[in-house]
Amino acid sequence: MKRYQGKQTVQPGFYMSIARKELLNFEETERLPGTEQDIFYSVPVILVLIAGPFIGLLYVMFLPFISLAMVTTLLSKKIVYRIAPNYFRKTITATAEISEAKPAIPVETTNTKEDESKDVLVA
Repeated sequence: MKRYQGKQTVQPGFYMSIARKELLNFEETERLPGTEQDIFYSVPVILVLIAGPFIGLLYVMFLPFISLAMVTTLLSKKIVYRIAPNYFRKTITATAEISEAKPAIPVETTNTKEDESKDVLVA
């Protein structure tokens, strides 16, 4: 596997960046994205064809465990909320108080008669 830097012009093929966690496919001569500090490796097509099914297999194998972890997290949060609901309310209240805090410098507003006349509803 040949090593390339970002913004370097490369031939068609597959290029992988470990730091950016991406696999790029170029169908014609193009420049690599990123900066000159980004490192890309050319990946042979045969390697992509062999690795693809194995990556899919890993995804299928671990998908049930990921879904079990998500359901467990959801249920545990519901149980904790039923046992100690005040804990969550305190957190929500504290967040609301912070977001509704008054500014340190008072904001001056000027109302003219034109602005006040817009607020009056005519029946």
